[in-house]
Amino acid sequence: MDDLAAVDAGTVESHLARLRAGDADHPPLAVSSAARAASAVRGLHRFALREGLAGVDPSRDVRPPTPPRRLPRALPVSDVVRLLDTAGAVTATGEGAPLALRDRALLEFLYGTGARISEAVGLAVDDLDTDAGAVLLRGRAAGPAWCRSAGTGWTRCAPGWCGAAPAWWRPAGAPRRSS
Repeated sequence: MDDLAAVDAGTVESHLARLRAGDADHPPLAVSSAARAASAVRGLHRFALREGLAGVDPSRDVRPPTPPRRLPRALPVSDVVRLLDTAGAVTATGEGAPLALRDRALLEFLYGTGARISEAVGLAVDDLDTDAGAVLLRGRAAGPAWCRSAGTGWTRCAPGWCGAAPAWWRPAGAPRRSS
């Protein structure tokens, strides 16, 4: 192709399809590499339009391939156990026991529910249902939602932490959150 003005959307789409499929001389491109190539083609055509080398941008409506969304890799069980052990035992005693319980409950809660940090630190006691192993998560785009925990470790720690928590954690007479 020698003339950018002669390129149409079909030409751009077939070029990207050939990149993804590969040929005898070139291996097929991964989705991420094809997306970068599509971005370069779109940049070239925007430039050509801006500089008057072409009357239209044929790549404007061509969407690059989208890489699949991947879930994050889970931690190995041994790493999770080691992380939880650093927080302290559920049966900790002494001056540091309330903090050990808090840390353990928070880590088990985050791991078991998949909640974000901002959701976890915004929780009120009224948002926890330890009997059902459920929690009301706030701050999600879709609004508040009940989430049944994937684990029960936090339900063992939460009552101990709430009972041992310093007075400032939940002042007497603090209003209950509405659901």
